Amino acid sequence: MSDDRLDRIEGKIDKINEAVCEVHVTLAKQQIILEEHQKRSLYNEKAVELLSKELKPLRDHVVMSQNTKDWVKVFIYSGLLIELIRLYLSRKGS
Repeated sequence: MSDDRLDRIEGKIDKINEAVCEVHVTLAKQQIILEEHQKRSLYNEKAVELLSKELKPLRDHVVMSQNTKDWVKVFIYSGLLIELIRLYLSRKGS
């Protein structure tokens, strides 16, 4: 092989080596970003779980309030219906 051909091969190998080094640097940066993302995700999952636990009493209270509100409506409408029937019967009897 001629020296010129060997120089070209060495040049191409050097370019390939540089590209591989750039890939390694990029991979290392991406690994750091991935680890940070995993830490944030784990923290966020724990925060959501904690908030869910803390909000459970509030959700239970809202459900209870809604049920109470529904029962109050039933009593009000029942009372109204009874009063209308009583009024109707009193007019019918007169």
